[in-house]
Amino acid sequence: MSTILGIINCINVDRAQINYLILYKSNNLMDSMLSINHKNSQQNVYKLRPALALSILLIMLPTIIYADSGYSQVSYADIPCREHSFLSGIVKNIGDFISRAIPTLKTLLLGTPILIIYTWVCSLIASYLKVKKNLKTAYTRKVFHFMIFMMAGALQIFVGLSGVVLFGIIVVLFVLFAVYKGDNFTFYEALARPKDAPKRSAFIVLPLATTALGGVLANVLFYPFAFIGYFVCGCGDAVGEPIGAKWGKHEFKVPSIFGVKGTRIIEFL
Repeated sequence: MSTILGIINCINVDRAQINYLILYKSNNLMDSMLSINHKNSQQNVYKLRPALALSILLIMLPTIIYADSGYSQVSYADIPCREHSFLSGIVKNIGDFISRAIPTLKTLLLGTPILIIYTWVCSLIASYLKVKKNLKTAYTRKVFHFMIFMMAGALQIFVGLSGVVLFGIIVVLFVLFAVYKGDNFTFYEALARPKDAPKRSAFIVLPLATTALGGVLANVLFYPFAFIGYFVCGCGDAVGEPIGAKWGKHEFKVPSIFGVKGTRIIEFL
């Protein structure tokens, strides 16, 4: 009987230790699971690369079909009618792009003042949200981004490529002027992320240049559908960064340039 009581007492004494060990191990297990989920998030990003490549091919498919059959059935703005294949027509596409990109005198006289006023208003809105409403640059930068891309898409449809080129030149001049003015200039502060310091200007100019390059390639290779790219980039990119800045939880490091730390955020909805 005494032996049984001794065993029961030992069990009672060790119960607190057992509970502590269970709680400790549970916390370690939870930390391990979170770490695994973080690693899985990074692995999932790499797994998406084949899907991205497939998506690009699917996007190119209708363009190839239209290129082989001619563009005569697509009607908007200044689209030409061509009968050559997609691959053999790339050189001619470049020539067509140059001819379409040059604004006419009428476009210059009528479009320039309107587009200058529109870009100025967009810069004022972004600056107001930054200075007066104290919004994060992730929001004000993308508000400006959204308004510019929506106008570019509308110009591509209703005016043609020459209107987009004229608008692009005006926007570039506005942005470069803000970069020239630098710190404490309201429009610059609405575009330059604090986390990009000390290369804040570089992370304004570089996306500006790559956007221009993307617009050129879209019009050379996928001219009938270039405006779709404007709307997708204008809406998707404009929404993505504010959502990530507000609700993103799973950050992971990505390659960066200029020595500035780069991270991305994954959210599974």
